[in-house]
Amino acid sequence: MTPMLRAAGFTGSRLRARADSGAVHPTLPAQVEYERSAMGHDLTRLVRAHAECSADHREAIAESRQRWDAERSNRSPSAGAAGVAVGR
Repeated sequence: MTPMLRAAGFTGSRLRARADSGAVHPTLPAQVEYERSAMGHDLTRLVRAHAECSADHREAIAESRQRWDAERSNRSPSAGAAGVAVGR
């Protein structure tokens, strides 16, 4: 570990291992390179699929949200989530 990293307060075997592999650079503040794991790549595919589905159904989602908001705005202020008066 370089004196510069030590001076910045970076210690520990995990950081040393990353520094030895070239993933941590001796700069202030420390520059760290990250790579996505295989699980991270899988998650990226799932998040992209979710985003695409949301974009494909954007209009239906907006209409559903408007119906939901309209239904809830017609309730009395003391009504709970199920439309039942609470605290009385």
